[in-house]
Amino acid sequence: MKQKILNNLIGFVLSIAVLAAGVFGGMYFLKSKPEAQRRRPMSSMVPVVETAPFTIGEQTLKVDCLGTVVADTAASIQAQVSGRIEEINSRLVEGELVRKGSILVQIEKVDYQLALAKAEASLMTAQTKLRIEEGQQDAVRHELEMMGGDVSDSHRDLMLREPQLKSAQAAVRSAELAVESAQLNLDRTTIRAPYDAVVVRRNADVGDFASASKVLVELAAIDRYFIRASVPLNSLNSLPEIGSRAYPAMVTLSDGSKREAKTYRLLPDLSERGRMARILLTVDDPYEGNSGRQMLLGEYVRVSIEGEPVD
Repeated sequence: MKQKILNNLIGFVLSIAVLAAGVFGGMYFLKSKPEAQRRRPMSSMVPVVETAPFTIGEQTLKVDCLGTVVADTAASIQAQVSGRIEEINSRLVEGELVRKGSILVQIEKVDYQLALAKAEASLMTAQTKLRIEEGQQDAVRHELEMMGGDVSDSHRDLMLREPQLKSAQAAVRSAELAVESAQLNLDRTTIRAPYDAVVVRRNADVGDFASASKVLVELAAIDRYFIRASVPLNSLNSLPEIGSRAYPAMVTLSDGSKREAKTYRLLPDLSERGRMARILLTVDDPYEGNSGRQMLLGEYVRVSIEGEPVD
């Protein structure tokens, strides 16, 4: 038992000795570490400056900001008549360009052709009845002339079948309107592009049923895009006539491509984030007539607006 206590005591003393040796050794190395010596700067490191006299001149104030590309004109094309889709333009693919007047979607025509033929037949019947009525009126008028024409005006209208004639004329007019309506519905089975546009989204295919409640294709006009930008309120001091004057601007896309733009108008409300003023700029021909790639809807761009010149 005594031997065991003695061994534990010797182990404890040795542990204390090792720990103390480590502490004293660390302190020694810290005190004996080398110190960095300061050196005087070499003559080649002296900065060289160039002086220039002040000059008074005109300086153009610039307003730099960020903006988002949005469409100037966009349309969600819906059918005005219902029917099965029998043909779709091969260029009706997202990102493709379609020209004004080109056929986008063709709805089956058969039912509307039959309706037009029926309306034309009804018009011919009404016209025939009108001609018969006009002939009868001529015959009655001739008889009245033979009788000397001594008839009161109220009886004359009845004898000349004026009410029947007006009814026949009204029937002809109604039949003509029915033909125009049937022709209009037939024309509406062919859906055309309202302007030069890029296809944003396509929601129809051959065999689908088109109705007035279904959007077939979404288009965005490519003649002009808008850029919606936000600037600090104090930046408007550099653009005092932004409502009545178009200030030139340069737009930089994410890949470094440049586009010329101009301010269009100051929007009436502030941005939700930052409470900054919002400006609308226009870019003409965002797809054609510019160097670099086309602009993309929803793209973030950098905008530099040239404001008023100052001395």
